[in-house]
Amino acid sequence: MNTLKPTIPDELLGHTLLLTGGSGYVGRHLVKALVSEGISPVLIGRPNHKPVVPKGTRVLRWNDPSDLAEGMRSLLSPVMLNIAGHFVSRHAPSDVSKLVDGNVSFPLAIFEACALAGIDRIINTGTSWEYGDDGTPEPANLYAALKASNARLLEHYARQSPLRAINVKLNDTYGGDDTRAKLMPLLKAAWLEGREMRLKAPAQPINLVHITDVIEGLLAA
Repeated sequence: MNTLKPTIPDELLGHTLLLTGGSGYVGRHLVKALVSEGISPVLIGRPNHKPVVPKGTRVLRWNDPSDLAEGMRSLLSPVMLNIAGHFVSRHAPSDVSKLVDGNVSFPLAIFEACALAGIDRIINTGTSWEYGDDGTPEPANLYAALKASNARLLEHYARQSPLRAINVKLNDTYGGDDTRAKLMPLLKAAWLEGREMRLKAPAQPINLVHITDVIEGLLAA
């Protein structure tokens, strides 16, 4: 995938890493980094969904939070890493249900299952788009607003349950094996094809983080 090899913290070796969003861009790179170090993450997909299972991983299948919690209880010292989400920059009405499901409903079911199973360590990902340039809460779009709601829901569970939670806010990422319709892949494609790429006037500073640094940050959390 053309990425540098991230550092795997020694502390992680004594835990089972539960991971949502394993088929997404960050998730695919994270899974590869873990498996290359002999760590077998447990992937959690949508209810009643049969995901592709990468070599070296396991999958917890479930129908509801109680069902998922039952599977979680059998794991050794689990840590939940929720990086799943559904991204749309400018949404249409037809996008709303997928945005709500991917960024609120699905994470909420994960948090509920963790509370039921007694999992006390959760790392949850959001986006820097939740904030304005001066750092004040000012979601740039519906996706960012729902991610902010997601974080507030986790704070609620942290107050009600004996768990420790970290909300990690990610900037836009770039790196190898990226097929997303985002700035760097689009620029690369235009360069390789020798064509001009027309961009709109900038609406925000460009602040990109390489995928290897994203992985190291998540594992450090």
